[in-house]
Amino acid sequence: MEFKNLKELIENVKKNKTIDTSNWREFELIKLFPKIGRGTRIVKSKRKTGDMPLVTAGQYNNGISSYIEVPNNFEVFENCVTIDMFGNCFYQEGKFVCDDNVYPLNGIPNKKVGIFLSTVIHNALVDEFSFAKQVRLKQLKNVRIKLPVKDTQPNLPNWDEMENFISQLEKWLNEKTKTNYDEY
Repeated sequence: MEFKNLKELIENVKKNKTIDTSNWREFELIKLFPKIGRGTRIVKSKRKTGDMPLVTAGQYNNGISSYIEVPNNFEVFENCVTIDMFGNCFYQEGKFVCDDNVYPLNGIPNKKVGIFLSTVIHNALVDEFSFAKQVRLKQLKNVRIKLPVKDTQPNLPNWDEMENFISQLEKWLNEKTKTNYDEY
């Protein structure tokens, strides 16, 4: 998958609502990220306002519900993709804590790969999980996602290609925003 003409790719995606993944390979989420974390339960009445983002289940604001003081028993995560009980996925940049309905994936190479992965994982989960059928660690162990691979190493995800895609998408969006802004 080469992105030589991103504008054409984006127009094709907008028109067809898909990206050609025929050269991508399926991976088990648990094999890519063997240490799937889990947050700790903290009821609202026990939360003290502070500086640390608290990620909970929710589709808005990257799942960040508030900023709290970190309780002693809480694990602090950093630069992870989070999956909540409804299948919402976000890349969390920097340090954060999360409640027990959120599963952080450790070992994300960088922010752009994290953004790419969160979209792919969300799309793999969105139709399968909801309020009625919630994501739990047991189900995550069976999730499979399709990712781009290198021609020379078809058994490994192509992190560089994912990063390149997001970089080019950001560039295109910045140019599009600047063009629209300049029109006013």
